[in-house]
Amino acid sequence: MNQTVTSLQQFLSDGTADTTFGAGSTATFGNGAGIGEMDLVILSDGATAFAVLETGLSVYKIDDRGALVKSFGIDGRAHYVHDFANGYFRAPLKLMELADKTFFAAYGIESSLNPDGSGPYSKSLVVSRISAEGKLLGQATVLGGTDVWDGWSMVALSDTSVVVARNAFNSSANAYESALYRVLPDSTVDSTFVKDGAGFRLPSVAKVSGMALDANGRLLVTGEASDGNAVIARISQFAEQDDAQVIEFFNTTLGHFFMTSNPKEASAIDAGAAGPGWQRTGLGFRSGGSTLVCRFYGNSNLNPAIGTIYGPNSHFYTADASECGGLRSSFNPSAKSWKFESYDFATTIPNFSASDQTTCPTGTQPVFRAYNDGFARGVDSNHRFTTDFTAYQQTVAMGWIGEGVAMCAPR
Repeated sequence: MNQTVTSLQQFLSDGTADTTFGAGSTATFGNGAGIGEMDLVILSDGATAFAVLETGLSVYKIDDRGALVKSFGIDGRAHYVHDFANGYFRAPLKLMELADKTFFAAYGIESSLNPDGSGPYSKSLVVSRISAEGKLLGQATVLGGTDVWDGWSMVALSDTSVVVARNAFNSSANAYESALYRVLPDSTVDSTFVKDGAGFRLPSVAKVSGMALDANGRLLVTGEASDGNAVIARISQFAEQDDAQVIEFFNTTLGHFFMTSNPKEASAIDAGAAGPGWQRTGLGFRSGGSTLVCRFYGNSNLNPAIGTIYGPNSHFYTADASECGGLRSSFNPSAKSWKFESYDFATTIPNFSASDQTTCPTGTQPVFRAYNDGFARGVDSNHRFTTDFTAYQQTVAMGWIGEGVAMCAPR
């Protein structure tokens, strides 16, 4: 590495340089700007992505021969400018590939709270979510404060939320304290994941040095105790919740169906938080599987021409990664479109190559999807997902379009 370029070198298993990689074992990239922190990750498709801080965040994608993958970003490079006054990049850059093939990148900044650049200083973490094609899906500045930072660690959960361990020096206590935060798929910090007031405090770990998930989805945290000794803690709160129940609701006014696997959200709907007319149908199915279900809601921005939201006033769910990525990329804040909300639950994709086009693996059952044909009818589109075939047939008999099996749920 020098001031203006980044170099990657590849070696063979015997330790010798791989001369087929790049130019004589080295691939060099850069945009002429100053180079800061870097990180890289080997992707599930065999390519490599690496992130560099150069007047903002740049992510490059290269193939196994060291050539830029031209379909990523612009000719292999995606750049996201970050402008801030009286500031500079402060902490290590982290890059990871998530379960849905998107990227999560994070880096620290420190900026003066005064125009002249003097202290006090604010330290913040900038988190970015990036599509598999290099499009910025969301970016936010989180975990700001004036405490002295001493780095952080990160680990991704199966729902593509990311747990961040932040180490900070508490000047009043004259000691380091660590806390865990959960960054949700929309790049916001989970406000419900708190303990002792701010973040999830780990009293046994003063400084976190690393994190990982075990086979049961429990979080393992390693670091330094307040007495200077090494310590390992295990937190079961992060265990996978594949047995969560997906609960179905119906709105008697809108004629729309809705479902959620979040018991807090379900209780809030019961209490009227989503407006009048919502009631449980008594039907639902279990969450579980290796595929995450993307949940979308219509564009909630106000359309100034008519004084209501652009919409549609409805939710949509898909387990198809391509469809999910397409909808996320096509969101238009000034038009009717779908906005990604979260990964609501896990499921299994049917074997659509089977002769009947609907085969679900052993131990699972089909989830049928019906569509209200809203686009053709000039009303908000809505879908119903159910494992109850009789309920599916009754919905189709009401004039909805039967779309067959959309996913497979655990029995």
